[in-house]
Amino acid sequence: MHRIADIERRLHHGMPLSSIVAAVDVVEEDKLFRVSVELPGAEAKDIEVSVSDHTLVVKAAKKNDREEQAQSYYLREREYGSFERFIEMPIGVDPDKIAAQFANGVLTIELAKTPEAVRKHKRIPVEGK
Repeated sequence: MHRIADIERRLHHGMPLSSIVAAVDVVEEDKLFRVSVELPGAEAKDIEVSVSDHTLVVKAAKKNDREEQAQSYYLREREYGSFERFIEMPIGVDPDKIAAQFANGVLTIELAKTPEAVRKHKRIPVEGK
């Protein structure tokens, strides 16, 4: 079964395509994997998340047009860029139970594990002498 170290290694195979460089974090929890992608300046309508053959695909586009005019100057800035990242999903992810939310510039994707992939966890008490 692939674990968190395998996912982190696979993240390096994705590449930014233009001016957007996005930090990606993957955390394994008991019942799911949580992927966080920082996409400052992007809007939810410009983000696409899909699954294709055990690969999670995240695409985003950013368009920023700023215009400022004062008595002594005129400023117009345009910033465009795109981002695309391919993340191979670990074995045990239920492709029908993937959810994505975008808030405050961060895309959060939850990849639910299948019941078979959920680790059985039992806490062992530690006795002191």
